[in-house]
Amino acid sequence: MPAKHFFRWSELALLACFALIFLVAMNYSARDLGGTGLARVFNLPTWVAFALFTFIGALSIGVSGRLKISNYFKLNLGVIALLLFPLAYNSSALAAPGLYVVAVIFAAVYFFMIVSQHSRQAFKIKLLLILYISTLIQSAWGLIQYYFIFENSPIFFNAENSTIPYGIFGQQNVYTTFLSFGSLLSIFFLVRGKKTKSLIIFTFLVVLLNAHLSMLAEAKTGRVVALISICAYLMFCIYFYKIRTIGLSLILLACLFSFMPKQWFDVRPEQEITAPIGINSMGIRPQMYKVGLKMIADKPITGIGIGNMPREFLSRKALETESGFANKPMRTIDHIHNEPMQWMVELGLVSGLGFVLLFAIWVRGLHKSELDPSILLLALPMVGHAMLEHPFHHSAAYFLAFITILSLSYRGAVNKVKLSKMMSISVVPVAAFISFQIVSFMFLLLVSLQNMLDYRDNKKLDESMLYAVKVGPVLEDLYEHERYQWIVRRGVASGNLSYEAALAYINFLDGIRLTRPEPIIYGQLSQLYEFIGNSEKAWSTISEGREFYPWNEAIAERYMLMLENRQDQAY
Repeated sequence: MPAKHFFRWSELALLACFALIFLVAMNYSARDLGGTGLARVFNLPTWVAFALFTFIGALSIGVSGRLKISNYFKLNLGVIALLLFPLAYNSSALAAPGLYVVAVIFAAVYFFMIVSQHSRQAFKIKLLLILYISTLIQSAWGLIQYYFIFENSPIFFNAENSTIPYGIFGQQNVYTTFLSFGSLLSIFFLVRGKKTKSLIIFTFLVVLLNAHLSMLAEAKTGRVVALISICAYLMFCIYFYKIRTIGLSLILLACLFSFMPKQWFDVRPEQEITAPIGINSMGIRPQMYKVGLKMIADKPITGIGIGNMPREFLSRKALETESGFANKPMRTIDHIHNEPMQWMVELGLVSGLGFVLLFAIWVRGLHKSELDPSILLLALPMVGHAMLEHPFHHSAAYFLAFITILSLSYRGAVNKVKLSKMMSISVVPVAAFISFQIVSFMFLLLVSLQNMLDYRDNKKLDESMLYAVKVGPVLEDLYEHERYQWIVRRGVASGNLSYEAALAYINFLDGIRLTRPEPIIYGQLSQLYEFIGNSEKAWSTISEGREFYPWNEAIAERYMLMLENRQDQAY
């Protein structure tokens, strides 16, 4: 096949795989165990499609023997180097959470590089159009969820108990900022195209529908970020594209539709409306950030290590007695709800410099006209949301859409690097190996998640169903916990729980306590320590649980019982 025809077909294949990511794979709807990242089942097909997309891109590079490298790409590699440099001297580098972070960063660089190989404006517009259609799917999905689905179904699993539409994402803030991304794309296509009457009307409908859905979703953080992003983007468009009447009208109507009383649209049974956006919409974030800054101040060079946030945060939170934050009920957290701060807490200030460099790259690129502001500013909702939560950890498609925008925004000079014959030959098998590993891992994890759900649906009554789960990094702790539960139950039922079995379970639970101390493990650990005759360790364990979770009734009850026993023994 002539090279010209091959590249035309490879470009079409890339577009097809890109559409597969954002129009099909990210919309895979199935029950999961909750949480973020790979624990969310909709992310697994997204990474499979990512593997296909990157393989096609790598194949094109291998066949051509050329790699397009821009200074913008090199500068972003500098950002990555600063972010990850602390792993060279941080003990968390080889732990599972550290390896996961490295893998995701590698995926981002890989994806960025593949997208940047195609700089034709027509190709960029097609990718943006696919992203736009992806957001429209979510708009339609949320509309159907709220107004038409009242019983649990594959497209709205908890319809009977929820009054909040959330599309595929299962989280209203991520959903809302993704919709606002769609609103910005709608405005982008309006100002960059022919401003026909039909296109203007369609743009108004999209922006106002998304504002309406953000109100229905009762998203506080997401709604604020969405409105600020839309207003900022429209002010930019008013100045550069002279759409004063359209822009000001959209700003006014978007604000109006976002703050309409939800009671006006009450079509769901027993609908409860949460408090409106107000002075308390930041929630407990100010207290969280205060704790985060103290952690940075204590370990500015090394950080606390990747994966150590849950325990470190709880131990610091327990000291905030004067503000009352110590007694504030909240879940065990993995993230400080601010992406730059998260990196600085876990890996130190050097990682923070990576974000400073990233911002400087954007400013420099805009100043030198190397970055297209109409494309780069499409990322406003994502950047804003990352300052207040962790949307990139929640949805792979959301993260890849952000990386796409960063790549497509570049319009400067590109250097074509000719690869050696050996490198050209090796690109395809290496890419094939990477893609195969990703696809295999995701399918195995998908099956394992389904097996774990089947085990839970059976009320954990069949031990053989547990052993059908293929253990991996996502399910390892959950699997081991359930396995030890069966060992303990059998031992208790027979009256013959061995010391060795109890000690093995203690070691497992204590490992969790030192990294991610969930409330449930404190009662179990204290009982196990009592069983093996270590009353002091039982007491120190339940005391720590009481310190970390003073509002937890089960821990409080166990603590008071053990306290009474200790007082009786003292007398």
